[in-house]
Amino acid sequence: MTRMLASSTLFFSRFSAGFRPIAVAAAVASAMLAAGADAAEPPLSSVIRGAHIYDNWAKEIGARAPETTHPLYPADRTYAESPDVNWRCKECHGWDYKGKDGAYSQGKHATGIKGVTGKAGASLDEIIAILTDPAHGYDGLLDDEDLHDVAAFVSRGQIDMDQYIDRSTKLARGSTEADAAAATASRKAFFNSVCATCHGKDGLKVKTMPPLGRVANDDPWKALHHILNSHPGVKMPALRALEVQVAVDILAYVQTLPTGVVLSSISRGGHLYDNWYKEVGVRPPERAHPAYPKDKAFAKNARVTWRCRECHGWDYKGRDGAYSEGRHHTGIKGILGMAGAEADRIIAVLKDDTHQYGDLLNEEDLRDLANFISEGLVDMDKYIDRASRQAKGYGNRRKVYYETICANCHGKDGLQAGRHLAPLGKTTNQNPWKALHTILNGHPGEQMPALRALDIDVVVDLLAYVQSLPSGVVLSSVNRGGHLYDNWYKELGVKPPQETHPAYPKTARYAQSPRLNWRCKECHGWDYKGKDGVFGKGNRHYTGIKGIHGMAGAPQEAILAVLKDDTHAYFGLLSEQDFIDLANFISEGQIDMDRHIDPATGVVKGDPERRRNHYNAMCATCHGEDGAMRSNLLLLGKVANENPWKALHAIINGHPGEVMPALRALDRQTSVDILAYIQTLPTEELLASISRGGRLYDNWYTETERREPTVSHPAYPRTAKYAREPRTNWRCKECHGWDYKGKDGAYGEGNRHYTGIKGITGMAGEDPDRVIAVLKDETHGYEDLMDEPDFQDLANFITQGQVDMDALIAEARQQAESDLGKYAVFYTTLCADCHGEDGAGNLTMPPLGRVARASPAAALHRILNGLPDEDKPPLRVINQDVLLGIFAYTQSLPADIVLRGR
Repeated sequence: MTRMLASSTLFFSRFSAGFRPIAVAAAVASAMLAAGADAAEPPLSSVIRGAHIYDNWAKEIGARAPETTHPLYPADRTYAESPDVNWRCKECHGWDYKGKDGAYSQGKHATGIKGVTGKAGASLDEIIAILTDPAHGYDGLLDDEDLHDVAAFVSRGQIDMDQYIDRSTKLARGSTEADAAAATASRKAFFNSVCATCHGKDGLKVKTMPPLGRVANDDPWKALHHILNSHPGVKMPALRALEVQVAVDILAYVQTLPTGVVLSSISRGGHLYDNWYKEVGVRPPERAHPAYPKDKAFAKNARVTWRCRECHGWDYKGRDGAYSEGRHHTGIKGILGMAGAEADRIIAVLKDDTHQYGDLLNEEDLRDLANFISEGLVDMDKYIDRASRQAKGYGNRRKVYYETICANCHGKDGLQAGRHLAPLGKTTNQNPWKALHTILNGHPGEQMPALRALDIDVVVDLLAYVQSLPSGVVLSSVNRGGHLYDNWYKELGVKPPQETHPAYPKTARYAQSPRLNWRCKECHGWDYKGKDGVFGKGNRHYTGIKGIHGMAGAPQEAILAVLKDDTHAYFGLLSEQDFIDLANFISEGQIDMDRHIDPATGVVKGDPERRRNHYNAMCATCHGEDGAMRSNLLLLGKVANENPWKALHAIINGHPGEVMPALRALDRQTSVDILAYIQTLPTEELLASISRGGRLYDNWYTETERREPTVSHPAYPRTAKYAREPRTNWRCKECHGWDYKGKDGAYGEGNRHYTGIKGITGMAGEDPDRVIAVLKDETHGYEDLMDEPDFQDLANFITQGQVDMDALIAEARQQAESDLGKYAVFYTTLCADCHGEDGAGNLTMPPLGRVARASPAAALHRILNGLPDEDKPPLRVINQDVLLGIFAYTQSLPADIVLRGR
């Protein structure tokens, strides 16, 4: 569902408070006057393209770089063996154009070659002559237009970056204002208007590149070059027409954005390093990897030879580490030397002829793997003694971590998953390097939390504990007691008693429901305070029974005696181990929930942003980034808001009878912050509002049961096809399209619905109040036509409900090619009552098969949101794979009505 609620956005700068139209107009007018005065003056487009060529000419013109080193590149420098790097102009002359006298005066990019600043203002012919001389060697590689453009950039496009960037601190010299807050707001406005559409407001949206904050701080000269000129071969606006100071202000703001690679990307890269084809769900190549030695142990096992770890080792040291001998020895060096390298540099290596992953992994996969290699490697010799294979940690110090995070799946002694895994104690002693890698990153293609967010010393201590595990099979006692308190018969896999619990009041709400009244939580509450807590008077669960919080810290024997007495009557229903686990939970496992959750409002006293990464690393694998992935559960956002006490109990202890990690070992505030983050995820109420907004977008006057206007919409072009049809031109979708992209999408030129009006994708993620103001303005004219709830729903849809139609339709097409038949039951269950099994049962509309094929975006929009003023449930809330499967199935239905019978 996250992908449903996410969307790409478009340039929206005219609404930015920081936009400087006078400066832009002046710059453009100046360029036009100059072009008129001197026909030889190159246009801005030529200068910008020249900057692309200066950056990476091979990428800009779609050619391969030479396979031999550039003749001028020094043979003893870093990239002498990398022609794809050393043929780039910027590699010798620098992003600040000063070569040895600038930022490239030292470091791995230093070549001792001077910059191009001396050629600023030179004639284009002079520069072209230099480029085509034998020393530079670009004659025959670049055509006349290419040479003209790069010469135009060198002559007219350089700026003195020392004016705008402090070389010692690398900080951009943003424009100064008396009010520092105003300066920051102005810079932020420029970024949000021009850049955030693609990069996100935190600079982390594009997963195929490092965080913008890191790029801007690591190499601000490169960043400023790209802000002014954009990237070669990439759709990105070049801001050269603006004042240079505007670009510098944007750079100054970007330097304040997050610099860290998202932990989930690093962990996923660890999965890919382990087994990339399992992680992405494809078959590996059938031939052995070309770089794997033909005389080594696994030369005939292609599946093994294509795994990164097979050559470079679990300790990342290859021939110099644990794989220095034995059957995994290949003689290939490790990757530890690439730690800290630029991700783009690593990606180039992964794609080269030696590694050949360019056609096997997509850009996101390559970026994740590169992030892991750059940011995720650890020097395992610091943490594991290579001779003894023992972790250099203190096992007993982290026993509680294992028992709460790992034992639910692996068992207290590491044997619970023994059918398909060897005992953890055995595997961690045999290959502690693999174990440490897995603890940090998780398993490829499997549901296991990655513990990279924890301190490395904690992880090493955890490994040390696992290496000392006993052989007996025992579940984590306190957490399992939490499961039993929640639902003991589900945890044990038995049926509850058929009669009401003897202590449950006969007048209480659930007196006739033994399945409920035998659960401990039903009398004593999720906050353990019974009648004195959330289950107090007025609550439907009120029983008048006190809670168990008074037993916290009590001796185990005292609690066992209570559990076994006639009042509680669990004797004969629970085993001795069950009693012990439940008693341990009551004594040791309770928390004072009032410290973490406001009992009046249910609002969690935590910082959601502080633990977003923990949720994504530990929870999103099963629940999805928006909490809607598990189709057999309610939305997590709804659960966490309706009953945060139950949610916190489950986060800390896990669920009875289910595989879910218990986070009791984490700092308590971490679990609370995770819950606070979950409370920010979508709820059914929000999704209902979004879906209704989608119906208003489709046809607001039908949805609101109002009469449509009798005059054409004021913004609808008089020359467009439906200019005389108010019924059509007042519908939002008519101008902005079913794919929300307007003139830049399916309603582009040549389509009968073309209006030349842009889409609404640029409003995704905006403040709903901002969108409502736009809907009410004179251009849109809806102020007197809708009520405030209508505006709120429509704004919620526009800001949070748009989807990337192209991506979802393509994904549905892939599902159709795999196993379409399994979605027939979902269609039959959810849709066939109204539309018929063949999609032609509703005679008021064309057959679904025809609609879904003729206008897939319209069909998908209506599947997500429902039809205006019709009792058809929107399917936005269901699992995305199922939703797309239903959509793909409707496309396979007949396009025409089939007559049956006589």
